[in-house]
Amino acid sequence: VLEEAGVLRGVRLARVSFYPAIPDGDRLRVYRRVRAEVTFVPEATEAEGNLRGEAGRKRPGRGEDGRAWIEGLIRRAVLNPQDVVPAFPAPPPAPSLRPQGGLPEAFLEVSRPGLYRVTWEDLEHLGFSGANPAYLRLFRGTDEVAYEWSGDGDAVFEPGESIFFYAEPRFSRWTPVDVYRLVADTVPGLPMGARASPWKDLPAGAPLIEQVYEVNALYTPNCFCGRLPPGRDGDRWVWADLKSGASVFSTTFALNGDASSAASLTLWMIGYTSAPANPDHRVEVVLNGVPLGRVEWDGRTAVTATLPIPPTVLAPTNTLQLSLPGIPGVSVEGAW
Repeated sequence: VLEEAGVLRGVRLARVSFYPAIPDGDRLRVYRRVRAEVTFVPEATEAEGNLRGEAGRKRPGRGEDGRAWIEGLIRRAVLNPQDVVPAFPAPPPAPSLRPQGGLPEAFLEVSRPGLYRVTWEDLEHLGFSGANPAYLRLFRGTDEVAYEWSGDGDAVFEPGESIFFYAEPRFSRWTPVDVYRLVADTVPGLPMGARASPWKDLPAGAPLIEQVYEVNALYTPNCFCGRLPPGRDGDRWVWADLKSGASVFSTTFALNGDASSAASLTLWMIGYTSAPANPDHRVEVVLNGVPLGRVEWDGRTAVTATLPIPPTVLAPTNTLQLSLPGIPGVSVEGAW
């Protein structure tokens, strides 16, 4: 509600009242955010503005001068001029992204563990052209990382040359990537060492594919269920709410790889109820109509369960079903 409060020193004052909850029939309309905007009339006259000599002066245009004029006008019109501050201060100048004459440096973002290649073409525009390959240094945080050089033996980084390094991203709940820093330094880097590999004496291995499926759909503090542990990665988001007697949770996922081989399924779950019985949580796991087993635990705790998947069960598109069959003596059961 906007209403006129009076006149102080010739300046009209207004009062803005905000009511966050307003009855609306048999309901209550609740406002969680409010935005107010004050607009100064560009060419107000003496009579219109009632500013006693201030409004009649020529006003500056937009920009820094205009803001300073308005701030000065308000300070002269209020009893507490020391508290008048601009609501939106001018932003600081953006830092220059141009090279500052220091050592060439590149930041390499990686999202998955594996072997990465960085070529001369990737780095040329960052000032690495002509750098000495022996003095390239690679870091993850403060730890130096070894790399493999692919190129001739001279002291110049040239087109067609590259480095290889193995990246193992660190987990972060805030970003899906990790950053490696490559510097053309003045001291030698850390090349990968060589060692014998008697591969002829080793048995044939099998390829390993790991796929993670995660949906952040529910915020656990909204449960108001007391002290609860975080999820596997430290956050407070979960996929689905499982309750005894409720419908079966079902989801589908695709699998890229050899679906006829043996595999395993890992589930991360959290119990948010507690009962005198032990265990007081039981989840049945079914994949493509084939029961994989049960997961049981006790109390408001987080658990990790890995169940084997027999060969021929997996398919290019799979359906996973989770349900709570119930436990004798446990009347209330819930898990995420």
